[in-house]
Amino acid sequence: MINPADAIRDGLLRHEIGIRRLSNGTVRKVIAALNDSIPDLERQIRQRLGWIAARGYDASPHTLKRLEANLRELKGVLNEAYKVGFSEAKKDLTGLAKYEGEFTAKMLGSEVAKATGAQVGFGAPSVDLMKAIVETKPFQGRLLRDWAKDLPRDTFTAVRKAVRDGLMQNESIDKIVKRIKGTRALGYSDGVLNQSRRQIENVVRTATAHVTNFARDETYRANSDLIEGVQ
Repeated sequence: MINPADAIRDGLLRHEIGIRRLSNGTVRKVIAALNDSIPDLERQIRQRLGWIAARGYDASPHTLKRLEANLRELKGVLNEAYKVGFSEAKKDLTGLAKYEGEFTAKMLGSEVAKATGAQVGFGAPSVDLMKAIVETKPFQGRLLRDWAKDLPRDTFTAVRKAVRDGLMQNESIDKIVKRIKGTRALGYSDGVLNQSRRQIENVVRTATAHVTNFARDETYRANSDLIEGVQ
């Protein structure tokens, strides 16, 4: 007879493949929102660098203050992009939490039945509890909504630094834009925005694992009268 604990563990391993696919889809959605903002970012950067170039640039406090003021509107573009992207991520993760609770409950019953022949009813946690996992459980020290606010700020800081560095080195506007976007020849992997894409991927994958694990734990807890322990 198959050990029920081994059967359950094998079932979860098979399930991980589907979770990975879902995570891939969520990563693509959030990155797509950032990518969709790039034409507007580029337009505003070119426009503001044109104004600065017309007046002359130096490293004086006055000029740096003027640069900061000219780039300020980029924050709004980035904030909106991340708001759209993480709104999609929140929907996906909330759906994942609910699905994971239901899946785990069904999997427990199915694997126990296959291993022992016994029909045992395992219950899934409430929808409200699954939703709370996404909204109130921090991962890597921050809630999902905090990541949605912090990441655009990090991206803006990186863009601003790229602009400053380019101006200090007397680069053309085209070259500064390439610093930020990257080049087509390298698939735009050489621009500072690609750092943001990697950040997004890391956060979304961590969030997916976090939600999945919490949803499973809550399911085990909801069935603590039927489960002796979790390995």
